[in-house]
Amino acid sequence: MSRTATFLFRVALGLALVAVSISVPAPAVAQGSIVFNQVPEPVGSAVFVRGTGATKADGLLVLELWAKDVTDLYGVTFAFRYPKKLFKFPAGLADVVTEGTFLSENGVEPTNLVVKKTSEGVLEVGFSRLGQVPGVTGTGHLFTLKLRGLGVSGSKKIRYRRARAVSSTVQVFEDVVFRAGKIVVQAAQEDPYAS
Repeated sequence: MSRTATFLFRVALGLALVAVSISVPAPAVAQGSIVFNQVPEPVGSAVFVRGTGATKADGLLVLELWAKDVTDLYGVTFAFRYPKKLFKFPAGLADVVTEGTFLSENGVEPTNLVVKKTSEGVLEVGFSRLGQVPGVTGTGHLFTLKLRGLGVSGSKKIRYRRARAVSSTVQVFEDVVFRAGKIVVQAAQEDPYAS
């Protein structure tokens, strides 16, 4: 083979390799997910959590707190513990905490909702009606809060501490149970087979 032919062969081979390397796509990155596994809805009077996951591991987890089968509920207070290695409380985000309509009776009665992050993974919550009014009776949405995923895989329960539900006469209900659930996060991973 002559020098010119060898040179042209090497150039053609080099161009072919460049073309192959350009046409091979980089591995796709999966988005990951957040799943909230709700405990079965409690029997009897309860405060419990319903959750909506996210399609990305760094997305927003939306948690709704509900009261069920309560009589004369005036307010609730508790420490809400969430997995700090998986989530953060995005305090600067608009509508990170929004009131439901149950305690205010669709906006008729004034209420006060306070959610304060006291340490990583702990939110102190106080929510009550205001003034000398009776409590509410029945089942309804108390409030919604959002947590931002950190994009880290894991599985942890969310928990209540020092949970109390009180009546309009400031009596603590002994029969109201507080239930939460478990959060499962699958972080984004490279998919070597994606095209």
